[in-house]
Amino acid sequence: MKKIFIILLLLQVTCNCFCQIITLKKQYYIIYFHEKQKAPLYTVYTLKRSYLTTNKRKGDFIADTTVALNEQANDTVYKHSNYDKGHLTPDADFRFNNAAEAETFIYTNAAPQQSYFNEHLWASIEAHVRSICRKYGNVKVYTGCLYSAKKLHGIGIPAYFWKVILYKVNDKKVQEAYKAKNSKPVFSSYKNAADSMEDIKKLTGLVFTY
Repeated sequence: MKKIFIILLLLQVTCNCFCQIITLKKQYYIIYFHEKQKAPLYTVYTLKRSYLTTNKRKGDFIADTTVALNEQANDTVYKHSNYDKGHLTPDADFRFNNAAEAETFIYTNAAPQQSYFNEHLWASIEAHVRSICRKYGNVKVYTGCLYSAKKLHGIGIPAYFWKVILYKVNDKKVQEAYKAKNSKPVFSSYKNAADSMEDIKKLTGLVFTY
């Protein structure tokens, strides 16, 4: 019963989100930004094999100039907390040039993500997406948050993060879905976060297209 209540609460928060969403179109991806949470609801992009590189991370988060400063996070929000600035669209997917990577380092593309979760389980999911891209080519990537009622200095804290990837293998359409609680996990492999497309669709109300 408690689990059902939590899921219903997340659905209510998510449904309310869509009444307060603004679309921020960047050069390589799109952010659907939730004004009340002052953080992204979800992002969408296509990862291409030509984007993949072994370049090292280079960049620091800055404000998104298309959103008012008091409507987004800043560095002070995350100081002395147990949360990282969790990219929704990861910088590691856009290191093929400095401008592309820099575009991911904006606060409208980040949500509070528990540090160990970010550096282990979530990193494993992101690495898996790049592995799929290397093997099969273009991957459509949706990444989002299911927000709790908790805040980090006024910024919404997701209860869960989710990711959906769409790609083709020999012209056959393939879909994968992942969802994980935003807390220190007991496992670190993307395989343990596998979910069904039906579950993500119910929780988000989104239609996922190739």
